[in-house]
Amino acid sequence: IYGERMNTEGAYCLVMGIFAQQMLQGFPMTIRGDGEQRRDFTYVKDVVSANILASTSDKVGQGEVLNIGNGDNRSVNEIAALFGGETTNIDAVLEPQNTLADNSKAKQLLGWEPTMTVEEWIPEYKKQLDL
Repeated sequence: IYGERMNTEGAYCLVMGIFAQQMLQGFPMTIRGDGEQRRDFTYVKDVVSANILASTSDKVGQGEVLNIGNGDNRSVNEIAALFGGETTNIDAVLEPQNTLADNSKAKQLLGWEPTMTVEEWIPEYKKQLDL
């Protein structure tokens, strides 16, 4: 269930991958600005599940927009705390302060529900990386 590795480098790397890479290299986790920006982090297998359900459903397919996300969000500071370890703050960049998915259509039309929270999968991810 936790066998896949998260991308830890490149332009599309998520904060978890960046934090993991920094920890593996012995560096503190870098947090942009005050770290209070919030994101709706979604487990990759939940995204895959939603796509499979959408591809086989007769309730969608006419251009509907379905948001796939946990429907809750965490601050970058909270994610860093889940990883544990030293942090350092660097200059902020222009970015949205909060993102949050309204997954009600996915629940209604696909019967989809998120199955994991970041509190559940970050510890498993850290085990994979021997952190």
